Amino acid sequence: MKRSKKSWLKLFIELGAYWEHSGNRDDPHALLTTGGHSRGFVNSKLVLLHEQYGPELCEDLFVLLRQWGIPLNDINCVVGPATGATQLAYMMSSLITDCRSRDIPSCKAYSPEKMGEGLDRRMVFQDEVPEEGDIVLIVEDTITASGSAQLAIDAVEQYGAIVYPIMGVAANRSGQSKIVRPDDSIIIVPVIERKLENWNLEDCPLCATGSEAIRPKEGTNWIDHFTMSS
Repeated sequence: MKRSKKSWLKLFIELGAYWEHSGNRDDPHALLTTGGHSRGFVNSKLVLLHEQYGPELCEDLFVLLRQWGIPLNDINCVVGPATGATQLAYMMSSLITDCRSRDIPSCKAYSPEKMGEGLDRRMVFQDEVPEEGDIVLIVEDTITASGSAQLAIDAVEQYGAIVYPIMGVAANRSGQSKIVRPDDSIIIVPVIERKLENWNLEDCPLCATGSEAIRPKEGTNWIDHFTMSS
């Protein structure tokens, strides 16, 4: 790896891609898109789309996956949910293609989009789709509660493709080491791994102290908050 996991976490913080509540009640905490609250937030997309650090992050994740023994010659395609993991999927498929036997076709990349709400939520492929029997590597930018990853796996299996039992993740904040499925489980291999607790509104201990819950990706986030407060 070009960077240690500790070095990656430091860089995420410097780029504003990782925020964590300081313990000061005057500082904000995260309001998640699900409506829940959290003591922190990770936005890996800020790093993945960075001209320099995005490719480096993907390369280091690739190194970790190779250490787990993923079969480069057997992976037919990489799937990363839109839009957070789109770039990661395409970079990873390119690395796999470059490092396997020349007589084997290129590894493809797909980025299904999330559709619907609640129980109707699903991932939908646009244009090309995985073929029956394809071996698919799932990648994710951030694992919070594994909802998007679960939907991506469902979408892949809908076409009769096979999800490889290891997935690459830029940042795992869930506290889980694997995604449990009805018949199997998928091991999570992250570059950054740091558990950040989530709560329902009524159970949020930070709200009880007077800390404000704000959306880190919309409007005022941690960086804006501290800029305006300084």
